[in-house]
Amino acid sequence: MNRDIYNYDLQGQEFIKQFVNENVNRRNRVLFFAYENSYYSYLKDVEGCKLFSFYHCLQDPWNWLNKSGDNGITLDPKMLESKLENGFTNLIVVDSLLYTLLNWSFSDLCKKLRSIIDMNNENRRVQVISTYHKDHYSEESSEIKQLRTLARSIIKLKHTPKGTRADVTHKKYSGKISYESYCCSYKSNGTLEYSKVKQEEKESSGLDPTKLTTFKLSLEDNEKETRSQVVLPYLKTTQAPKGAIFYEPDNNDDWDDEDPDDDLEI
Repeated sequence: MNRDIYNYDLQGQEFIKQFVNENVNRRNRVLFFAYENSYYSYLKDVEGCKLFSFYHCLQDPWNWLNKSGDNGITLDPKMLESKLENGFTNLIVVDSLLYTLLNWSFSDLCKKLRSIIDMNNENRRVQVISTYHKDHYSEESSEIKQLRTLARSIIKLKHTPKGTRADVTHKKYSGKISYESYCCSYKSNGTLEYSKVKQEEKESSGLDPTKLTTFKLSLEDNEKETRSQVVLPYLKTTQAPKGAIFYEPDNNDDWDDEDPDDDLEI
C-alpha cells in the first residue's frame, strides 16, 4: 500500500538533512562522516558547496589498505583538528555511531567525542550531531547513559498514529533541563515541518486513576452539594477568652479598714 510522503514515519536521517541544509544556508562549515552508507541522495544539493566536506569512512574500516588514515577512522580527534577552520561554526555530522565501534570500544568513542567537543573555543565553534539505533542499545544501557552525559540536546523519535513525534531534552548552561515535544511532517516542497505539542495534549494521554478501580472514588454534582449542606458539630463560645488574675484571701491576712497603709512594713 502506498503511503503519503507527507505522513510516513520519519527517521533520524531526515533530521540530519535538515541540520545540514540549515547550517550550509547560514554559511557554517559542515563536515559529514559517512559510516553507515557511502552516499546519501539528500546531500546532492550541497555537494558542490565549498562549506561542505564529505568523508567516506566505509572504504577501509579495518585499515587493510592503509589508505584511510589512523586506524581507518577519519573521525579521530588528531586528524579532525587539522580540518577545522577558525572564524567558522564547524558542524561535525556522523551518520551513525554504531559503525564507529568496529574499531573503538564504547568508552574510547566517548573519550574521542569529548575531545572533539572540547575543541570548541572563542576562535571556532564546534558542534557534533549524530544518530544511534535503539535496536542495538536499550535506553537504560550503560553505553547510552554515557552518550547522554556528553550530549546537550537529545532528540528521541517516536512513531504515533498521528505521525512522528520528536521528544527533545535540552541541557542549558545554567544546569536547567527543558523538555519539549514536536509533531513532525513533510511540507509539499520536501522540507521538514514541525509544530510544538501543547502541554495539555501530552497530559491528556495519561491514565485516569479513578477509572482503574472497581469502586467509585469521585462524587457527582448533587452529592457534592449535599455534602456541603451537612451541619458539622461544633462548640459555640459567647465571648472571646481573656486573661484574668484570681486572688483567694487568706485567713491570716491583716487588713485595716480605716488606714490600709498602716499595714505596710517599711
